[in-house]
Amino acid sequence: MQAMKLQSENHNVSSLKTLVYQSFRTEGIPVWMATCMKSVKDWADHKNYAYEFLDDSFFGYAPAWFREATNNQRHLVADFARLELANLYLNKGWDRVIWVDADVFICDIECFEIDERSDFLLCRELWVTRRDAQVVCSKRVNNSVMMFAKGNDFLHFYRLACQKIVMAKKHECKHTEIGTGFLSGIPRDLPLLKTVACLSPFLLSVFAHKRYEIIEAYEQEFYDPVLAVNLCLTFRDWQYDGVILSDEVYLAVIDYFKKSRNP
Repeated sequence: MQAMKLQSENHNVSSLKTLVYQSFRTEGIPVWMATCMKSVKDWADHKNYAYEFLDDSFFGYAPAWFREATNNQRHLVADFARLELANLYLNKGWDRVIWVDADVFICDIECFEIDERSDFLLCRELWVTRRDAQVVCSKRVNNSVMMFAKGNDFLHFYRLACQKIVMAKKHECKHTEIGTGFLSGIPRDLPLLKTVACLSPFLLSVFAHKRYEIIEAYEQEFYDPVLAVNLCLTFRDWQYDGVILSDEVYLAVIDYFKKSRNP
């Protein structure tokens, strides 16, 4: 009876067997990336979810023909491998599986939630760039954080679509072809997680240098609270607007969001 009482008082206990999984290399990990992955592990622990980390063996979950067809392009292979793993985990008996990119930092572990009422979730993206003196926003859908529940139909559809896209291509696929490119083009409303901000090079620079006027405008456009941020490792060491997007810039962005959620 005592054990049952303790469980009923723990509001983070879910009746669904949930697994959070992510992957990254195990050597040469930037400090900010380690911080991101720790935040996801801490969040999983807080929610009483199981957590699994995979090293670069993760890429092997995409079949050999897929890796060969994409010339082992890491973004494409990773995009498909995460779906194959989701299918594998669900077939092993998990009720829900949650993929989180290794460069996602959860800045509010208490408040960040994945809705249990949905049978799948993708991630809303508000992509912000600057063209000349104009700031331009594009609304998209990405796969940086995804949830699939047992019995959902979308995972099968998405896996099959990825295979057909790659098999039909007569030229090299763009690295976003089966991720943001495909998902943003689906002509119907999709269930989306709306509290993860995806930071473009422009926004990385804005948040690192605390350009508050632009930050305020972005937050108004984003509308929902930012509880996690996709820091987009792809742009590491890029030069943008005269600024190198160095590890120090990424650490400054994490520091901003830590303080914004825990002033």
